[in-house]
Amino acid sequence: ALVMQISGEEMEKQKKNYAALQNLKTEKDTPFGTDAPKGLQFKDCYFGFSGACGGCGETPYIRLATTLFGDRMVIANATGCSSIYGGSYPSCPYLKDEKGRGPAWANSLFEDNAEFGLGIKIGSKYSSKQDESVWIIGGDGWAYDIGYGGLDHVLNSKENVNILVLDTEVYSNTGGQASKSTPRGAMVKFANSGKKTQKKDLVALAIASKNCYVAQVSLGANMVQCIKAFKEAESFNGPSLIVAYSPCVNHGFDMSETTTEMRKAVECGYWSLVRFNPESGELSIDSTSDFDKYDNFLSGESRFSAIKELKGAEAEELLSKSKEDAKIRLETLKTLAKKQ
Repeated sequence: ALVMQISGEEMEKQKKNYAALQNLKTEKDTPFGTDAPKGLQFKDCYFGFSGACGGCGETPYIRLATTLFGDRMVIANATGCSSIYGGSYPSCPYLKDEKGRGPAWANSLFEDNAEFGLGIKIGSKYSSKQDESVWIIGGDGWAYDIGYGGLDHVLNSKENVNILVLDTEVYSNTGGQASKSTPRGAMVKFANSGKKTQKKDLVALAIASKNCYVAQVSLGANMVQCIKAFKEAESFNGPSLIVAYSPCVNHGFDMSETTTEMRKAVECGYWSLVRFNPESGELSIDSTSDFDKYDNFLSGESRFSAIKELKGAEAEELLSKSKEDAKIRLETLKTLAKKQ
């Protein structure tokens, strides 16, 4: 299937082909809206080829955000996977359109990304341009752990910023160590015999403030709900938080099945789809949970299945508690929904 060619000759030909491709104009007027994937495929994409792992669960969310808002986005990116594939030399996956517009991107220290993004937003008030869409992006190691104090401060402010948490449930960039997002029973670094404590409920904590828009999404489970959440978050005049389920190589499954894994996580109740708007007081649970599928979901990922071989009965107890934790998180959301 492959034919050996003189690289210099082939490169020159492909450069011309690429230049011709770059000159193609994106179709602006289509009969399709942008509330579903069909319509979004006709819009400019401002996130191209990254150096992320094959099947990475984080990059689709960044692609979605930049497709919707990329011509006016300003991104504050916490150190982590998203800063490595987002800004590594010598290439950058962020793109510009034929008018030269595209996301402005900067990387902060791990611990202060929320404050960094807040400063960008406050500083933009003194700019002649007032149509920026400020996005604070990072992983769960930043949002749940090291940068949580700053995150909580921003969520309880009145500044119009959007926070996207790419939740892999581990410190992915440094090799898969446990974070406060890691669920009970997961076998990860720093919890080699299974994490003994439950996953921190960041979504419930944010909803309890009644100050910020909050959504929990899983793109492979419900693309329309995810798109809707991103649009609602960006249009909300105040802080917003989107927690996005992001499968990772550290989970231990076939990464060509990332989208399917996202769907399975929601179907079994491991992950719930949620939207909360404090202005209307409406809390919508956009998914149903069949907990009879929960054990099969855990068995399909080595971070959970491996502990069974190592710890036996103790592992079964941990994973049973993990299931109860998921049920409690869902019941907490239902209780909050009744109180709104």
